[in-house]
Order: sequence, then C-alpha cells, then structure tokens
Amino acid sequence: QSVQAADTLAHVVGDEVEAVLIANGGALPGDDSPLLHRLLRARKDASPGVAMISVADPSGRVLAFSHAHPAQGADGGPIDVSKAAFFKALRDDPVRSLSIGTPLRNHVDGGWRFHVARPLRGAGGQLAGVVFVGLDVDAFARVYSGLAISGKSFRVFHEAGAMMFRWPPATDDQVGEDYSKSASLQVFRSGAPSAVFERGQRGRNDASARELRIVAPVA
Repeated sequence: QSVQAADTLAHVVGDEVEAVLIANGGALPGDDSPLLHRLLRARKDASPGVAMISVADPSGRVLAFSHAHPAQGADGGPIDVSKAAFFKALRDDPVRSLSIGTPLRNHVDGGWRFHVARPLRGAGGQLAGVVFVGLDVDAFARVYSGLAISGKSFRVFHEAGAMMFRWPPATDDQVGEDYSKSASLQVFRSGAPSAVFERGQRGRNDASARELRIVAPVA
C-alpha cells in the first residue's frame, strides 16, 4: 500500500509538473527556479511517510527536490541520477509508465532509500523528465513489521534480485544485496508457482545459510 501511495503521489505530481512543462513552452524550468521546489514541498508536507519528491531533467540531472532549494548534493554540487535503475528504466523504454528502483544511498544523510518514479513526456512522447518519490528503507520496513513472526524475519526483494528491506532491520551490508542468482527468483521468472521453499545461500557462514525460507512473488 505504501508503494501504491507513492505511485499515486508520483502520478499527481507528474500531472502538475507537466502543466508547468506546457506553460514553459515544453521545457522544465532550470534548477535556479523555485517554482518546482515550492510545488514539490507542498506535496511532500501533505504526504506523511514520504522522504522526498524530486524532478530530474531528461539527462538525469535533478532540477528540484522537496526539502531544499536549490537542489544540491551534500558536497554542494549537482545531483545526477542518470545511472540509477529507476531512471534508466524510464529513459530506455518509451512506453513504460512506472519504475521502482533498487535501494540507493541518499545524498543528504547517507541513509538507504528507494524510489518510485514516473516519466514526464513531451508532446511527441519524448522523455522530458522524471518525477520520483523517495521512501526510506528502514521506515518502510517498520510499516510491515507487524507481518513478522516472533523469532523469524522477512525480506522483500526487487525484481532484479536486490534486497529492498527486511524485518528485523537490515544492516548496511545487507541492503541492496544481490540475490539475482537465487534459485527461487529464477523459478519465478520462468513462470512461477505461488511459492517455493529454499535453503539459505550456500557459501555463507552466517545464520541465513541455515534458514529454511518460504518465498513468494508480489504482484
């Protein structure tokens, strides 16, 4: 539900930014304009549970975000999301309307965050920018902590295989860990059953190597 809420928010903000796009002759305002920041800040303040909202141009440069103006990284320089999975998915697929990214370090406090993104399209269908909503991994995991069974844990994975979050909370080295070669993920990609059982990863020395897991896909 939190992802659906973030998607709805990205859709609403996208419509508002596209109105700005049209009024601005088909181009987004530059990163020196406070217009987008004010719009994003108002939506962020009305959306509990959302860490941030940002707009990037077609090259991946962040033009505005909700928590400060101008949009700058911790070093005071520009923020580039062109290599982020959520951005590349929308840039490379002209018919895709939604992308959920893998966890990334945020540019403010170094915490883990993932993003729900929607494209901004020009009159000819070309990519004019991307609106993306950030959700903090730990906060998102707490929302689902009620699903945990005493003494057990649960994890949620990205379709690409990266671990998104877990409960109890993941350590820094666990967030984003690559499970793309997991036997279960391969089964689901090939036309999945509703659930499979698996043992922990071979070659690991921690407790997860001895776990028996129930793994199921999420639509």
